[in-house]
Amino acid sequence: MAETPLRLFVAVELPAHVRSALGASIERLRSRLSGSYRWVRPEGIHLTLRFLGGVEAERVDELAAALGAAVRTLDPFELRLDAAGVFPNARAPSVVWAGLSGGSAALTRLVGAVGIATAGVGEPAESRPYTPHLTLGRVRDRLGRQDAEALSAALRGLTYEAAPFRVEGVSLMRSEIGPGGPRYTRLADAPLGRADA
Repeated sequence: MAETPLRLFVAVELPAHVRSALGASIERLRSRLSGSYRWVRPEGIHLTLRFLGGVEAERVDELAAALGAAVRTLDPFELRLDAAGVFPNARAPSVVWAGLSGGSAALTRLVGAVGIATAGVGEPAESRPYTPHLTLGRVRDRLGRQDAEALSAALRGLTYEAAPFRVEGVSLMRSEIGPGGPRYTRLADAPLGRADA
């Protein structure tokens, strides 16, 4: 019997101080908003660079090696939390996110390197443009106009108490969906070239 493929993605894992600041922001939003939201657990927040979907377990080592080779030529860089927003739009929000700024050219190079590495081992290329964001929550049911306006106002006033953070590598991650929400497991690390400098 064939094994079930692993649900994999490539991400930048966040340092504790950033996850803590995002957790505080989620709590502020939770206390100010009515409507049906499913807020993310802060320990699970990460910056997804590439979602791979179902991948056979025997390909994990090949993927990890390709990622390692691709990112070791890039230098570490800094990002910081920035303005928040929603996808797809303010009238019909479905995802609430925190934005990132600083290091945008370096992040673009990193996303490109990850895309080349994963395509090189047979993963289909990503067709959508990359929009860096950290998911804070999801809207379960369509919001009425008043609740959607309240969400927009809350996001405009959202601030974070977190210093910039240094991106020093990427992780190949497994996602397992369960009744308590997704659980993430790191399968491999790929440090950027001068992360130890």
